[in-house]
Amino acid sequence: MLVTAAMILTTVLVASGPAAQADPYFEPEYVGSIGGPGRAGVYAWGMATAGNGNVIVGDYWNYQMHEYTIEGTLVNTFGERGDGEGQNNAPHGIAVNPLDDSIYVSDLNNGDIDHFDAAGNYIEDLRSYEFDPVTFELLTTPIPYAPRLAFDSNGWSYMVNSHTFPTPEEFTHRIIIRDPDWEYLGYIGELGDFGVLRGVAVAPDDSVYIVDAGRGVIHRFERDTESVDLAYNQLADFGAGFLSGDARGIAIDGDNGWVYVVDAAASEVEKFDLAGNHLDTWGSEGTGPGQFRDGGRELTLTDDPRPGFETAPPVIAVADFGNNRVNVYDSDGAFLWDFPNPPQPPPDDGFNQIQDVAASPGGSSVYSADTFNHRVQRFNTETGNLETLWGFRGSSEGGTPYAMNYPRGIAVDPDNGDVWLNNTREGDIHVYDADGDFKFMFGSWGDGPQQYNYSRGIEIEPGPAGRVFIADGNNRRIHILDKTGTQTQLIDCAPESSGITLIGCTDVAIAADGSFFAASVTEGIVYRYAANGTLLGSFGAGILTGPYGLAMFDGRLFVSEAWGHQISVFELDGTFVDSFGGIGGGPGQLNQPKGIDIVDNMLYVADHFNDRIQVWKLSSGTVADTINPTAVIEEPTAGSTELPGTVLLTGTAADNRGVSGVQIAIQNTGSGDWLQSNGTWLGTLAWLDAVVDVPDGPAVNWTREVTLPPGNYGFRARAIDTSANIGTSNWRAFETAGGEPVNTSAPTVVGIAEVDEGLSATGGSWTGVEPITLSYQWQQCDGGCTDIDGETGSTYTVTVDDVGFSLTVAVTATNIAGSSSVTAAQTGVVPDPDPDPDPENTFVDDDGNIHEAAIEAIAALGITKGCNPPDNDRFCPDDPVTRGAMAAFLNRALDLDPTGTDFFKDDDASVFEGDINRLAAAGITLGCNPPTNNRYCPKDPVTRGAMAAFLNRALDLDPTGTDFFIDDDASVFEGDINRLAAAGITLGCNPPTNDQYCPNRVVTRAEMATFLARGLELDT
Repeated sequence: MLVTAAMILTTVLVASGPAAQADPYFEPEYVGSIGGPGRAGVYAWGMATAGNGNVIVGDYWNYQMHEYTIEGTLVNTFGERGDGEGQNNAPHGIAVNPLDDSIYVSDLNNGDIDHFDAAGNYIEDLRSYEFDPVTFELLTTPIPYAPRLAFDSNGWSYMVNSHTFPTPEEFTHRIIIRDPDWEYLGYIGELGDFGVLRGVAVAPDDSVYIVDAGRGVIHRFERDTESVDLAYNQLADFGAGFLSGDARGIAIDGDNGWVYVVDAAASEVEKFDLAGNHLDTWGSEGTGPGQFRDGGRELTLTDDPRPGFETAPPVIAVADFGNNRVNVYDSDGAFLWDFPNPPQPPPDDGFNQIQDVAASPGGSSVYSADTFNHRVQRFNTETGNLETLWGFRGSSEGGTPYAMNYPRGIAVDPDNGDVWLNNTREGDIHVYDADGDFKFMFGSWGDGPQQYNYSRGIEIEPGPAGRVFIADGNNRRIHILDKTGTQTQLIDCAPESSGITLIGCTDVAIAADGSFFAASVTEGIVYRYAANGTLLGSFGAGILTGPYGLAMFDGRLFVSEAWGHQISVFELDGTFVDSFGGIGGGPGQLNQPKGIDIVDNMLYVADHFNDRIQVWKLSSGTVADTINPTAVIEEPTAGSTELPGTVLLTGTAADNRGVSGVQIAIQNTGSGDWLQSNGTWLGTLAWLDAVVDVPDGPAVNWTREVTLPPGNYGFRARAIDTSANIGTSNWRAFETAGGEPVNTSAPTVVGIAEVDEGLSATGGSWTGVEPITLSYQWQQCDGGCTDIDGETGSTYTVTVDDVGFSLTVAVTATNIAGSSSVTAAQTGVVPDPDPDPDPENTFVDDDGNIHEAAIEAIAALGITKGCNPPDNDRFCPDDPVTRGAMAAFLNRALDLDPTGTDFFKDDDASVFEGDINRLAAAGITLGCNPPTNNRYCPKDPVTRGAMAAFLNRALDLDPTGTDFFIDDDASVFEGDINRLAAAGITLGCNPPTNDQYCPNRVVTRAEMATFLARGLELDT
């Protein structure tokens, strides 16, 4: 029968080769680990200047941001690794918004922008893309890779949309523009306008400078102020001939008219004037003062701190990624100092995301591809001690043998001990002897016959004529070479796989008959080839999760599962045998295992995210398991007193084969009842399952949460191993007591105790067992206090029945341990409302103001009380209106219905919380942080544009087709503004012409009075 390629790829059982392995299989014995985490002090990349003049440095591979003084004193560190709120997965570009000094970090691999306040406190994650960079259609999910951004003086952001990864031909490199609320405004760049973009900066006149590394130039654009739509005119490019293909950061000194650009490929900084005329060059490759290793990255400017240099131009701080430091220069390029000083390189024998391992012939040493530290390390396998290391971050272009760029694959020739290194991001292969002395190198980046693109694993066949296999991932193929580096064969591998930087096959293993296997990580399968390169079939679908590294032992194939966090074993016909490992950081646990190697019955695993090499001993045969597991209780300690509520029981368990589960049984020793699985207590003993961190692991941690009221308790734990043997712990007794709510700061009443005014209660601060719930009771006081029927919410509106009484609120806190109450300080006595306020001269500070009549009109209706309680004889007409005060004005004007819903999380301490909630309930406000809209920003000033939106929603104005003003076309509030104008509520902001509205200008209290008076049609 003719077997087609399509038939082969759907066949699980390979078409030829040895029969299923019949030899007994013995589970691996865990031995230990080698190495550990070894990060540099700082991997300087992104740079920005904080509002206080300090320097924000993005620590690329420590996943943090550091704030330093320009002299190098560390002030603050924020951020951490992860994909949750405020976490990042490689911080790239950094920018500071001049409107509020908040910090924006390009979270490269998570595909968003992390937003922090000036102190480094997390605010929100912002989408990095709203539109597909190819089709420019609206996206439902973000596309990762927004490497850099900058702000102009208006708080508009300019974000680079560009990358070097494989992209469709129609991909458009461009700049995305957003307003201060992160709403999309437009873009710069059409298809074919730019090459790969590596930086962006904005001059004081809001012209935009874009670093085009792909074309070796700087593009300049200026805003077209004559255009109705957002548009930019391109000015003359500059920099050609001075930028060598890897231009990175850019910074602008607007006061002196200078532009600084980092040329990473040349390890130089270029200086131009704003028109693009070249002025100066400095920097060189090296590790000495002022030099760069593998070039600089981003740069930023800040004031010269040296005494006597107060009027000097700003100094330039440049991220020296390869030397783990920041270099500081004056404006003429003279080196001043660096920090941290001395730099803190990665420690010897530590790893930064190790990707592959290879053992020496005989297994006395093991080599590591210490990928993110750009080096090779050799360890003694008996002692775990470091024996030697070599390599540094740099480009090997031009034949630099020890310069490395994220090496991801390593192998040892089993005949002579030579070390072959896959220098992944450079696209070449380095060969050294066993001690690291360079022998030869070959290959380059690309997709040609002798080129590589994100190649990873290497496997070397024994014998003088043995073949060398290299998994060329992004080219979806395997190179087969002889031991001189000469290519003899090139075959496809995972041609249908897809991805960005992790595609194709990642590793190769060779069987005794010369056939070989290749792991396809994204397809979740292992391919098998005949010795001549013919594809025979595949297996592992539905079993493997991210197969990455391969190794042969005793006629079986061992596979590391990068995303399954385990090692799986197969017969050569694809029959599954066993899995071991499991996610975690304990002994025998794995976190994204990558390359593996087996020499002299020892399995070595590159435990990628645990930064270590883990070792198992392999052998053949089976024995009966008669050994009981052990179970140990750690917490609570014997005789301890725990707080009532949720109590965490913890411990460990171990077994020679593996612990399949742990259970606990807990008794209330006072009543004799046992806790049941449904949370009830009965007289029957019940075993409850605990959570085990690594099921079937040889050493596990277990936990169980239980909810306990005050009382005396005892419990024990039992472990069950994979052979159903059981081992039980000792009895552990403890008690739960205390934890009832205790008030540490009294509740307060916020607001004015006058008829029709709203009061709100703060709950105060409490300690005790969480959760603590609060309840409220409002009271009238005249000597003693009595409850006000039905008033049990956190807010209260004063009524005429309260005249002559003072008011207070009693707050009761309750938790599992009990309850307690505290009463707030009383308000003043509620006065009689003034039935006839004088509307002619209510305030002393608005006489002669053009808005005086409107102010008096809204005062007469009680819409405003004044600005200086309790006298309230002043209106403060020139003060800006905050969003909180705006809520109060509109609530009083419209007499909105009360609501019990708390719509926003940032107004709990605001005196306007009740007004804000009424506005939200009426649909007049949605919030200030779309799309989440769980914040109101009560202290932010109201702009004229936002005022239009408030009044339009409040008054339900009629739509209009007339465009009244010329300066609101780019405003999201244009429709609201035109409705206001059509209704006669606004005339404009530039009389007598009045063809402008000034939507971004802050509204004063006097202007607000006129807006309201017109909208309510009051007599002024």
